[in-house]
Amino acid sequence: MINFLNKSEYLSITLDLTESLFSDGNIEHFYTLRTDGFWIWSGDLKHYTEKNYFIWPKEFVNHIASIKEIDISQERFEMIEKFFEYP
Repeated sequence: MINFLNKSEYLSITLDLTESLFSDGNIEHFYTLRTDGFWIWSGDLKHYTEKNYFIWPKEFVNHIASIKEIDISQERFEMIEKFFEYP
């Protein structure tokens, strides 16, 4: 799981840290978004997966098991980005 999360693409990056909800210390900000081209998730979920046993939806876990590598076309990436554009 962690290897997959590390290989995902950044969709947006917030150059700030936020406090962990369950432990002391700062982590990647939840406004930082990552994607594999199908799913989009908050960057802080990697920390919670590693340190606090965050449980991912079964559909996401099955999705990870079904793909060999993350390969997002430029066209697909741009389509996803449009959902996060400000008016």
